[in-house]
Amino acid sequence: MRPAIGWRWESRRFGAGAATISCSGSRAQRAVIAGDTLADFGRGIEINTRWLRGGVTREQVAEGLRPLLELPVERVLPAHGAPTDRDALVSALS
Repeated sequence: MRPAIGWRWESRRFGAGAATISCSGSRAQRAVIAGDTLADFGRGIEINTRWLRGGVTREQVAEGLRPLLELPVERVLPAHGAPTDRDALVSALS
């Protein structure tokens, strides 16, 4: 299946060391796909601490992902849960 016309997806790494997270997104669509890093299991999107590597804290991941807030993100597409918006991203990273 081909992406819709006008969608150009980019991958970017955030954080450092064991807390490095890869996200994909489209500037044109102002969307980010955070994969399993941000998930909604019934309480809104949040950093999924159950899947963090040993020695990595929730705060390290949040700090590494905060540069996403400098981008014009309007939609967040978690691997688990419904699509959501920038306000939910801000809340998840606070």
